[in-house]
Amino acid sequence: MSLRTVRVNELIHEEVGNILAKDVILDGNYLITITTVETSRDLRHSTIRYSVLPDSAVKQAGEFLKEVRGEVQHILNRRLKMHPIPRLEFVYDPREKEAAHIEQLLEKNK
Repeated sequence: MSLRTVRVNELIHEEVGNILAKDVILDGNYLITITTVETSRDLRHSTIRYSVLPDSAVKQAGEFLKEVRGEVQHILNRRLKMHPIPRLEFVYDPREKEAAHIEQLLEKNK
């Protein structure tokens, strides 16, 4: 992975997190956290992985992100001073839930 791709990933991670926290009104009682961003080599596509709390809101949060993806993309397009600006895709990241489950199991075995 090139240094530029790493920097783009970091920038998109920060900006999309800010957009979700400040510019887009959540439609429910849950928290969406951006876990990782993976941008293609040609910088045309970014996969944004996210986690959700509570676990029961995963489906609702996924539907919400589908609805607001265009708005998030539009805000990001105005904020970034680069070309091309990657097209965003949101993907649920179950690793946070799995890590929490493993921690619970380890605590039980102590």
